[in-house]
Amino acid sequence: MKKIVLLAAIAAIFSGTAFAQVPSITSSSKIKFQEGNNTWLATVSALQAVITAGSGTVTSVDVSGGSTGLSTSGGPVTTTGTITLAGTLVAANGGTGQSSYTVGDILYASTTSALSKLAGVATGNALISGGVGTAPSWGKIGLATHVSGTLAVANGGTNLTSVGGNGTILGSDGSNYLALSPTITTAAASIAFARNGSNLELNLPNADASNRGTVSTSTQTFA
Repeated sequence: MKKIVLLAAIAAIFSGTAFAQVPSITSSSKIKFQEGNNTWLATVSALQAVITAGSGTVTSVDVSGGSTGLSTSGGPVTTTGTITLAGTLVAANGGTGQSSYTVGDILYASTTSALSKLAGVATGNALISGGVGTAPSWGKIGLATHVSGTLAVANGGTNLTSVGGNGTILGSDGSNYLALSPTITTAAASIAFARNGSNLELNLPNADASNRGTVSTSTQTFA
């Protein structure tokens, strides 16, 4: 590492401060330098040249929008002035690439480096994914393609995933919906419907003096 001797003297040169212990120093005065075992002398003017080397004056300033989508005006500025930016910042540089919108527009990535607008549509449509790598769109929800699961009774459904056999009707056991097969029976004393397992039975009793019902072809006695 270079060691500069007489730092106080150098400071006095640039600040104009005089020190009682430092003699008058001019640009031709020599200063001793040391690096390792080597020493040498250099004039103050040579030291000043090294310290101020590389300084300069800016005479013109201008900027460019490059590939950002922005343009500039007002440059170059050589004394005083204003450089103005205009245009629309593209998505690749943190912008959207869009300069105007309609109420209801939605931005989506149309490519890996650009954003596009999806315009709003009529009331009642839903935003539907087109799948990975595909733009979204508006549309109706398809029960066969967009909905999964079985709608429970509590939500207005039947909780059934299939229909009953031919001729069955939709009935209930008090807790769940189920398919019932209509049948006829004569077990009870009055005409009535009753569920028996998976059957919905219509009871038609034999008629007698106190009950309406069917009359058989055999001998019928009424009390």
